Formats: sequence, C-alpha cells, structure tokens
Amino acid sequence: MNQRQQSLIYQLIKSNSYLTTKELATCFQVSERTIHSDLNKIEDWLNAHQLPLIIERKKGTGILLVGLPHEKDQVKRLLNENDETELERSQLRQLLIFHLLVAKDGLSLEELAEKLFVGRRTIRKELTDLQSFFQQHHLSLVSKTKLGTFITGDEQEKRQLLVKNLRNMQKTDPQSPSLKEFFAKDTLKVIQHTLRDVFYENQLEEPAGLSTVEIHIYFMLERMKQLQKVKLSEDENEAVNHTQAQKISSQVLAKLANVYPIEFSPDEINYLALRIANLFSKSQSAARFQGEADELAIHLIDQVEQFLDYSLKEDQLLAQNLSSHLSSTYFRLNYGLTISNPLTKNVFSTYTQLFLVLQLILEDYFDKEPFYVPQDEIAYLTIHFQAAIERHQHQKSRRYQTILVSEYSKAMATFLEARLDRELPELTILDLIEYSPELKLEEFPPVDFILTTLPFQHESIPVIEISPMITETDLSRLAKYMLEHVPNKRTKTFDLASFTNPFLIFSHLDLTDPTEILSFMGNVLVENQYVYPEFIESVLERDRHSSTRVASLVTLPHGNPFYVKHSTISIATMKQPITWHGEQICVVLLLAVKKNDLKHPEFKKLFSVIHYLEKQPERMNQLLQTDHPLEILTLLSSYE
Repeated sequence: MNQRQQSLIYQLIKSNSYLTTKELATCFQVSERTIHSDLNKIEDWLNAHQLPLIIERKKGTGILLVGLPHEKDQVKRLLNENDETELERSQLRQLLIFHLLVAKDGLSLEELAEKLFVGRRTIRKELTDLQSFFQQHHLSLVSKTKLGTFITGDEQEKRQLLVKNLRNMQKTDPQSPSLKEFFAKDTLKVIQHTLRDVFYENQLEEPAGLSTVEIHIYFMLERMKQLQKVKLSEDENEAVNHTQAQKISSQVLAKLANVYPIEFSPDEINYLALRIANLFSKSQSAARFQGEADELAIHLIDQVEQFLDYSLKEDQLLAQNLSSHLSSTYFRLNYGLTISNPLTKNVFSTYTQLFLVLQLILEDYFDKEPFYVPQDEIAYLTIHFQAAIERHQHQKSRRYQTILVSEYSKAMATFLEARLDRELPELTILDLIEYSPELKLEEFPPVDFILTTLPFQHESIPVIEISPMITETDLSRLAKYMLEHVPNKRTKTFDLASFTNPFLIFSHLDLTDPTEILSFMGNVLVENQYVYPEFIESVLERDRHSSTRVASLVTLPHGNPFYVKHSTISIATMKQPITWHGEQICVVLLLAVKKNDLKHPEFKKLFSVIHYLEKQPERMNQLLQTDHPLEILTLLSSYE
C-alpha cells in the first residue's frame, strides 16, 4: 500500500460514523474513483493479513470500517511495522552509499553484504536503484567483474555527497549504533578541539554551521589516507587567497599535521578554506561577487514585477536583502558549495507560484552556466520576496469596484469622480452614468455596489445614496461599508486555447514512469512541429535535478526555450496518481514556451489557474474524472 492508502485506513479507524466518498476525496484531494480503488486495495490487504475487519459501503450513506477495537489496534501495529521496514531500507541505502563513497577500491557484492548484514540479492537490487541517484549527483556507479562496484567522478562531488548523505543519516537516527563504525570518536574530538583552539587564538566567535566543517575535515583525513587528493582550479584558489578563511584553514591543518602523518597540499588547504569562507557572510571571497549580485537583484525584482504585477522597485529593504544574500549565493554556485534550508519544502508548498516564477527567471538567467540554482537557494529568495510582497499588500488597501449614477452628464460628473478618487483611493469607478427613467438596470456591470445621487433600487447590487456635494458623512458611510464588506469574487478567464490544442491534451494517461510521460508528451510536440527534438532531453535533464511540483497533485515540467518553435502547453491527467519525486501527481502541464512569451500577460494567468485549482478540490475532481479534452480545456480556462 502507498502512503495515501495507509492514511485512509487511519482515517477510517479514527471515525465512528460513516464517511462519504466525496468527503474522503476532498480530504485527500483525489477523485472519488481513486478512493474506491484505494478501498479495494485496503480490502485486499486486510484479507491477506487475515484480519476480521469489514469495509462497509452503503450507497447514499458512506463508508465505515466495522470491527472490534483490538482488531483495529492490530491494524495500527501492522502499519507501524511496515513503516519501520521502510525506515530500515532507507538506513540500508544510506549506509550503502556511504561505503561506496569512502571505499578506495571496488567492493564485491559479498563484501557489501557482509558489511551491511544483508543478502547479496538485496545489495544487487539496491545498487540497481542507486544508478539514477548517483547520476543526479554527476557521479557514476560502475560494476565490473573482478574489480567490484565503485564510484567514478569528480572528487569534490564525492565529498559533497558524503556530507549530504551523513546529514540524512543523522536526521534519520542520530543515535544509531551503525554510525559508530564510520567515526573514530577520538579523531572527531581532535578535529573539534583543533577548530575551537584556532578560532580562540584568532579572537573569533565560532560561526554557526561549524559542525559542517568538522565533517569536511574528517572526510579530508580519511580520503587523504587513501591518497585521494582534490585538485582546485585557478579561480577557486584565487577566491580564498589572502583571506581570513585561508589563514584559519592553514592553522587548523598545521595543527592536525602534528597529530596525523599527512601532508596537506595548498589545494587541500584552500579546499577547506572555501568551506570555512562559506560560514562568513561578509567574507572577502563572497564580496568579490557583489557586482554580479547587485545586477541579479535588479533583474529579479524587475522580472517578478512583470510576472506577478507587484510594485517592488521602491522597496529598498528588498534590494538590500537580495544584494547581501546573492553575493553569498554567487560564491556558493561558483565553487560547488551548498546551503541547507530546512524550510525548503514548506516554502515550496506555501508559496508555490512565487517559488516557480523565481525558478523560471533564474534558469533563464543562468541558461549558459554549467550549474542549476538549487531549490534550497530559491527557497531563501522566495522568503525575501514574500516578505516584500506582504509589505506591499499591507500598504495597498482592498480594491472595490463601483459605478456612479447621477443626474449629471459624464462630463459634469467627473468632478464627483475626482473627489471620490482623492478621498477613497481604494475605490475604482468603472463608469459614470447619467440617470433617466429608461435606464436599463439589468445591464449594469457586476460591481461591489452602486453609488447614486438619486434614490433607486437594484435587484442584486447594493445601492448607496450620496449627496452631490459628497459630504464628510457620505465619506464616513462609504468607508464604514467597505470595512464591513469584502470585495466580490470575480470570475476571470484564461485564454488557454491560444496556448494549446485538443490533440495536445491527454486524459486518463495510462503511464506510471515520469520519464515515459515526459518523453511521450514531448514526442507529440516534436511530431507536430512545436519544438525541436532536443527539447525532450532538456525537459528530462531539468526534471532529473529537482521537482517541478507546483501544487497538490500538479507538476509543471518545462524545457529550454531555445528549442521551442511555437509556444504551447501540453496537458495530461493520469489514470491513477503516480509517484513523481516522492510526491503524488495526477496532472501534468508540460510547458514549451519561448522566452518572450513567458512575460505575456495572458500566460502569467496560468499560475492563478493552478492556485485556484489547488484551493478548489471539486474543480480538481472534475478535471480528473473527465475524459474529454475539450472539457479539460474549459475547466482550466477560468478562475476566481
């Protein structure tokens, strides 16, 4: 069973009353058909475990799990055991990655099985699954007869992955006895004391994140014992030459050389200096990218304004925060360093639209560079922009729309409009109408209320009568009304038909592998002359680096605009939810959009549609249940 089905069991166990499939579908943000399918699988699981529980389904009433309390408790115990098994598998994988990365020579299946206390068959399966994992980190997992299994690739990439893997292991179980075999406690203590001594001798406070440097030094020692040395570029060496970070690194390694019989080369000293420099936001090495950071900050503010229609250029705090953060970002990107952001997942799910807009802008900006901006970096930038947007919204009142009906002609009524604009800037007057007995009230546009200098009533729109002189009492009544009433929601349209065609829309697609789905949709675009063949690989390459999930159940993959002939959007709904970067996905919106069209006002509405879809489970259910391309097109062409 998958995670959703396990959660569904818990929901049924917890409830003592009937739950409708509609309630369950809304709760899990899937279709009612998917809930019925999940219930069938749960029944099979209960039967396989010989549990005397029954899922009772009453038409018009709902679903109820019937059984005794101790029988339901048994289900919970079994599910917990399954969770522990998954946890054990995760730990096994992390340990296997660690052994492969620290090994000097290839390891045979027998050696790996002996180290990890599992069978050869388990090791073989895990190695097969790890092929793509190492590829994502620009490394190769190689297995050869007589040589065993080993990792090939850049030494710095290996060290970075070692650190990342260790962090994951510590998060899983920091007290796990299986970690002790990797760390000699006396070595770690020597490293810690040495670092603290050097910082004390230089009269420096220990920076946050020093434990990361400790880990790097530990790996340096272990790998240099195996004669595996790192080689830095001229630019990397230059970045830390004559810096405080280089001084500290040199002193630390000099002290360690008195303890361990290792000779540290200039490259190794500067390798550690790069890691230390990353701890100091005001370091010389970070400051050397200040010009690039200022330029990128201006570009980001300009592009976000265009995409999301916010006025942010006057926000000096945003410019200052971006400039400071981006100087360090540039430093990390140029020298292969990483920054951890524990809120990345939450930021992504909460501010999806803003996150994706920043991701698109950065990918375009760095399209000629040999690196991707990691999601952890984008999450930090998202936080800066979200804070600025909230400042902007705080200054901007709610907007109300009205029409002004008076006994004056339009030319004469403009003096009333000018007074209202000056006194109530949050009020937008859509039209000035001269009253006559023949006036057709049913033809009035949908507004929040009607202002009038003459008494009359409207069937569906509130009418507020004011004096032609617009007294202070009138203004107070209007202000009070707007405080007590929120603006009406208005249905807006998105001209999706201008970006796609019915033959590019696929309902209930019966594929389960993300690569197959993207290849299938991409090939249709190639066949219909929307993109060049290279577009497909650019989409797959982008997807290998990070998730493109933009809302619950929705992913928005996209390729290099350079390979797009005609901007378009291909759409697919899945027959069943599929796992994509660890998330459940039911809707795929494949973007093939030229750079200029990314800024098109109509295209930007796509993000509003996605946001609306996420907030409206009923609309999402309609989308997943229909098998008509034209209905899918209609459902994605309006929002509130």
